[in-house]
Amino acid sequence: MEAVKRQLDAILAAAELPEPLAAQASAVLAKAYATYERTPHWPVVELPRRLLAALGGPAALGDGLAAAALLFYAAADVIDDAQDDELAANPAWRGWSWQEAVNCGNLLLFLSQRTFLTLKAPQRVRLEWGRRFAEVGVRMAAGQCRDLYATADAPYDEAGVLRVAEEKVGAYWGAIAALAPVWAGRKDVEAWHTLGCRIGVLYQVATDVWAYMTPEPHQDVALGKLTLPLAFARMIDPGLPALWASGPLDAEAQAAARARVAATGAVTYGGLRVEILRKEAHDSLMALDCPEAEKLLLPLIEGVSLQAPISASA
Repeated sequence: MEAVKRQLDAILAAAELPEPLAAQASAVLAKAYATYERTPHWPVVELPRRLLAALGGPAALGDGLAAAALLFYAAADVIDDAQDDELAANPAWRGWSWQEAVNCGNLLLFLSQRTFLTLKAPQRVRLEWGRRFAEVGVRMAAGQCRDLYATADAPYDEAGVLRVAEEKVGAYWGAIAALAPVWAGRKDVEAWHTLGCRIGVLYQVATDVWAYMTPEPHQDVALGKLTLPLAFARMIDPGLPALWASGPLDAEAQAAARARVAATGAVTYGGLRVEILRKEAHDSLMALDCPEAEKLLLPLIEGVSLQAPISASA
């Protein structure tokens, strides 16, 4: 990770940003670094590096791809919080205005695109990287649109939650998984993309379930974010949305909400869904018939545990 950090420091320094934008960009990246420390096999960083290594690519290029992918993730992270009206809930950018958050996110997005275009790779490869991430942006915007209009009392079921996960996290991690195969000129790039998508959805659903298992306060529970456990639980207990009618929940109210959600079987079901998604990701990896990729990526799939914090997305 230190090599990726050095690349990101150089990217920000070369941009010659005015204050407070330079400090804001550094703060968003610092939050991403903290996420990596909590999730050592975090695929946002490890997918591009490990896949490039598996396909015989140079380590320096893998670090560059990870830096570009992390910039894209960081952009989505802060913009998502701004659009969801959650800036105040996140210490990394509490006190920022909506305009500051979106401007910083836009900067990081454009820095990501510029990084992809300046890495040492053939022009056809760099153009394909750019094309794929442009497509990711379109899919993520569509998924965010669905997410923005989904509330705890709106018609939004489990299938809708999974669709948003596929469009936002799945599409993004699929594009990350395709970076190395595109560089290697593989004919089966879409199979690698599918693998990344499945890993992304696995991490997202595990993140959703974890929020209802930990006894610690959690933003998703405090705000009644419509994640998979809550979407399932309210089918059994239609009165659940009323818990958030007066606004965000404090720690005591979150504990009561967790107990009520768990009583519907939603947490148990969520754990089963995680295992189904894990098997799908595992099967996608085995289907590639690439022993080196299997060795390097199995820890990313098997390392998802509901006994520890997980991080997938904004």
